[in-house]
Amino acid sequence: YATVHSGSTGAILHTVVGAHPKAFFGSSVGGPGDVDGDGTPDFMVGAYGTDIGAMNTGSVSVYSGATGALLFSSNGLAAKDKIGIDCDGAGDVNGDGVPDYIAGGYCQSGANGNFCGMAMVFSGADGSPIHTWYGDNQADYFGSAVAGGQDIDQDGVTDLVVGIYNDDTNGGSGNINHNSGAIRAYSGATGLELWTAYGDAEHDLMGISVDM
Repeated sequence: YATVHSGSTGAILHTVVGAHPKAFFGSSVGGPGDVDGDGTPDFMVGAYGTDIGAMNTGSVSVYSGATGALLFSSNGLAAKDKIGIDCDGAGDVNGDGVPDYIAGGYCQSGANGNFCGMAMVFSGADGSPIHTWYGDNQADYFGSAVAGGQDIDQDGVTDLVVGIYNDDTNGGSGNINHNSGAIRAYSGATGLELWTAYGDAEHDLMGISVDM
C-alpha cells in the first residue's frame, strides 16, 4: 500500500492499496501535479508486479490528491515489462495544459534483447502513452530510474531523463558486465534523444538514480 501524509503534521491523509499481494504496489511514488484540474496536487503509485493482460506488465496509478480516489492507471505493454519500477512528473510535454508523467519498465525484453528495458511518458489527461523508448542492448536495464519536469533544451517544453545503470559502454574489456552505466536525455516535445552521458569506469552504475 501507499500513504499520503500531511506536510504540517505527518498525519495520514490517504491510504491506497494494490491490486494483489505480488503487485509490489508502492515500488515507486511521485507527484505529477494537478492532473484533474481541481486545484489540489495529485499523486501516483507504481506497481511493477501488476498483471494487466499478461504477467508483470506493471502499472502506474494516478489518484486524486483531494479525495484519494483513483483517477486512472497506465500499464506496461507486454509481460515482464514491469512498468512502475520508477515514476516521476514530466511536466506538460504535449501542450494540452495538463501535466504528464514518466514511468520506467526496466525488465522489458521484446525490443532489443532480454532486459533491455523501457520508459514511457503518459498523458496526465487520460493515462495514454505519448512517448515510448527502449534500451539499446540486452541487459541495459534502461528505465530503472526516470525523471522529468525541466526544460533542458530551452524549447519551452519540459524534457525527460532515463537511467541506464547496466550500460557497458565504458570500463574494462572482454567482459559483458562492465556496468559503467549511463543517463539519456530526451526532448519532451519530440521524443528525440538530446544526449547520453556515460559512466567512466567499470561498476560505476551511473544512472541507478536520476533527478532533474
